[in-house]
This record gives sequence, structure tokens and C-alpha cells, in this order.
Amino acid sequence: MGKGLVCLSDDAAIHVALRQAQATLAPRDQQALASHEVSVIDARLGEAAFEDAVAGGSTLAVIGGGDDAQAFLQHPKVAHVLPARGALLPRALALLARVEAAEVFDGDALAACLTAGTTLARMSVWPRDKLACIDACVRDLQILGTKRRPLGDAQSALDELLMNALIDAPAVAGPLAPGRAATAAWGYDAEYIGIAVRDDYGLLSKAQFVGSIVAARSRGGAPIERANATQGAGIGLYLVASRVSHFVVLIAPGHFTEVVCLFHRHAQEVDRSLHVAPQVAAEMR
Repeated sequence: MGKGLVCLSDDAAIHVALRQAQATLAPRDQQALASHEVSVIDARLGEAAFEDAVAGGSTLAVIGGGDDAQAFLQHPKVAHVLPARGALLPRALALLARVEAAEVFDGDALAACLTAGTTLARMSVWPRDKLACIDACVRDLQILGTKRRPLGDAQSALDELLMNALIDAPAVAGPLAPGRAATAAWGYDAEYIGIAVRDDYGLLSKAQFVGSIVAARSRGGAPIERANATQGAGIGLYLVASRVSHFVVLIAPGHFTEVVCLFHRHAQEVDRSLHVAPQVAAEMR
């Protein structure tokens, strides 16, 4: 199979939606897609079709299937879950391109996920700073005239992600690990508001992340109680993933974990995109 985006679906509407979304991408994103081998497989084709796609050498993205498609991320070759159509698909394809081109690892992951956007603030956060950080984020996004729903979703996501970075990740690291501040950022572009949180422990694996959101979905969205969890750094991610438009998880084992959440400023889509990018730690600078 050659490089570029290949769609494996019997649904003509999905082929059309992908072509239309791809045509709207910036030249750099189109070039990135053309330079990487990515197969987009329809989640509804079934297990046999999925196994055939896995046998190839390309990175896999799963399209359609709603939240049920998140389970496909458990396979090592699957890095992306895309909405089948709608207002979110163009940005989902752009994020796929930027993850595959490793742009999101160039230092400012939030800026890489925004399109001609602005990062309003970036701050180091210790536990004592958590509430002040959330208040500052909400205040900045309110000034933009952000609607109540995306603003509330961003506030809840930032709260949960800071809890993971400041409480859960250190707990998993153990009492002898030195305390480390988290880094939080927020910004916007013409279509989205975005937040990002990074911890410098790097303890969350792809398997733990996907297992967390799939297990929580099987319980009807109820998260595992932190007191009963064995890997606290992944707790609550399902609740975040269920509210975002686009969810990007950057994993550099032993170095850092960074989560970027984008919330559409106007559209209220049911589907969302998820992108999980585990990288070799030596590549992270």
C-alpha cells in the first residue's frame, strides 16, 4: 500500500465526507497526510475487515461507530478515532495529520492543535495553584464570549486533568518521587477553544488510557473511585473524553504525558475524535 489516506468502507457517504474534509485542509496538513501511510477503516465493517487492515503496515484510524469505536484504540496500530461526518471531521483529519507528522511534539502541543490560533496563557501549577489556574482560564475564555456549554466543559476538563497531573500521577509514582508542577495552557482559534495539561511523570500508557475510558463506558460512564483504583493517573479521562470535540493524548513514557482538549465554540456534535500518540522517549526533547 502506498502513502496517503486510504478509506476502507462500503459507505459512499463516508468516502465523500473524507474527500470533502481533506479538501478543506491547509497545505501543510494535506502534505502530511500524503507523506504517511494511514488506513481509515469503517468501524461497522466487522472483525474480519479489521484484521485484514491490521495485517498491513499502515497506521489505522477508525471512523464511525460512535463511542463504541473507542475500543478499537486498544489495538497497538490504531491511533485515531474519527467522526463519520459533520463539522468536526475537518479538524479531526488535521489533528491526525499533525500527530502523524509529530508536530504536536514540537514544544507547544496546544498551538499545534489549534489552527492559526492563540495560546492565551501557559502556567506552572502546583496543588495550591489549582483553583487559581481554573479561575484564570475561565475568565480568559469568558472574555472571548464563549458560550456556557463549551466553557463549562472546558472548566470541568481542566479540573479533572489537573487532578490527574497533581494528585493521581504523583500517587502512582510513589512517596519517594520528587514533587513536580503540572503545566496548564489554554487558547482559541476561530472554531475552537482549547486546554492542555502536561505532567512530567510520564506514567500513563496507551493501554491504561484506553482501558480507563472503555471500562468507564461499560459502567455507563461511572468512573472508578480513586480510592479503589490501581492506576490513578487514568481516572476520570472517560468523563473528559465524553465532553470534548477532539481529544489528543501525547505519551512519552518516563518523560511526560500531555492531554489536549478542543471544544467547538458552536457545533454540538455527538461524535468526537480521539488521537493517542505514544512516542519513543528518546525522541522527546
